[in-house]
Amino acid sequence: MLALPLVLGLPPLLRRRAIVFSPLGIAHDDPRVRAWGVRWDDLAGTTISAASTTRRSVSTGAWLARIDLDPGVDNFAERYPRMDPLRREISEPVSYPLTLGTCTCTDVIPALQTGFATFAPRLYGGVVDLGVAGSRRSD
Repeated sequence: MLALPLVLGLPPLLRRRAIVFSPLGIAHDDPRVRAWGVRWDDLAGTTISAASTTRRSVSTGAWLARIDLDPGVDNFAERYPRMDPLRREISEPVSYPLTLGTCTCTDVIPALQTGFATFAPRLYGGVVDLGVAGSRRSD
């Protein structure tokens, strides 16, 4: 099991969260919201999406990051009701993005990559570079 503590945006005593990777699945533990966990077998795919807060290369600067979890079973919402606040139906297929906040490419993103590569390599689709936060992409 790999637990990745996340302390993002606020002083450590005010905001402690953890993403927990295990052979069975991924879980989110946050004292401000209901914890949840999902089995790898019930996911179709995962990615890390990141948008730069400045116009810098992917390896430097601060990034707004999120984990995107794509359901792999028809009754995902019924199996995981605690994940309902994450549910996004903006486009098909439905996705469950977990926004992590501001981080750097040298800390949180590599640790997430390690967790996905270790426990769910067949599901992990890599890091999606969303460009600069707040700007419109032309591609």
